[in-house]
Amino acid sequence: ELFSWLRQSNLFNKDTGAVYNGINFPKSSGEFITPGSTGTLVDSILTYNAGMFAAAATFLYNATDDEDYFDDAQKAMDYMINSSGFFPGGIISGGSGYHGIFFRWAARFVHEADPGEAYVNWLVNNALAVWDKRDADTGLFGRNMMGGLAQSDLGAAFNTYHGVVLMQVFSQRVVVDDPYLFMPTESFASFVDYFYDEDNDGNVFFTGDYQGPDWYWHVAELFGLILDNYERTGDP
Repeated sequence: ELFSWLRQSNLFNKDTGAVYNGINFPKSSGEFITPGSTGTLVDSILTYNAGMFAAAATFLYNATDDEDYFDDAQKAMDYMINSSGFFPGGIISGGSGYHGIFFRWAARFVHEADPGEAYVNWLVNNALAVWDKRDADTGLFGRNMMGGLAQSDLGAAFNTYHGVVLMQVFSQRVVVDDPYLFMPTESFASFVDYFYDEDNDGNVFFTGDYQGPDWYWHVAELFGLILDNYERTGDP
């Protein structure tokens, strides 16, 4: 029922595969939505929304074998992959933590829905392209995944985590040749070595923008990365 509502609310464009950011509802008082309000569609596009939508559709497809769910997941993925703004030439452009969330769920779609070799190649090609932009001194990825590491990226672990997520999930969800398998191990080790201060209760890991309004999901995503690594290695 929740997924049906999502489709009927126009948050998902069934023709193009676009997944929109949300619906703004007017408030009658405090935080309460005005009764009977239909709200206003916020039609901005963010990668993480598409990834989570594709994942939900994939889970429902696996549970029901209903091809409509597979079609929804594939449309959402195709919209993002073919987006000249996010994936010019099929390779990720720019950067934010949103991309880490997208790649985590995109990899699950590729692995569990088995949409075909083209999607596997797309995921591997993105991982290799981002790996080539890894900073040689620190082993970290920049907030701009294809732009290299900037000094300002070092203020918070969240700024550099999404490249590490991509390395974890592309190796975990996609069967690749042995030459690639050092990438998730090295990238995770570099990330933890730089940001985690064991003698200071890990405070360096949770600095910078964790004091802002989005701190809670930034921290949740960092724990998600730790779970990605555990799921891949089985090593606590």
